[in-house]
Amino acid sequence: MVTPRFPVVIVDVSEDEADLASFELFERGATGIEVRDATTLAKGNEGYQTLVASFADDASASAALERLPEAWSPRQDAIVGDAW
Repeated sequence: MVTPRFPVVIVDVSEDEADLASFELFERGATGIEVRDATTLAKGNEGYQTLVASFADDASASAALERLPEAWSPRQDAIVGDAW
């Protein structure tokens, strides 16, 4: 049995940049975005939001990652298993 793997791109942005970052991620092919901040179970940093954007495949996630500002500390990862 193959374990499901869901590619994601993660960015850390100020609260003021969150809408712009979400827009940019959707424009680059994100299929959904989870927002983490100081009030969510999976915490972000105070005054910042961590956006976890899901993508259809690794290639789409990699292509999006290359076009995001370095200031957002973009990184690629994956959620592995059925928990997503």
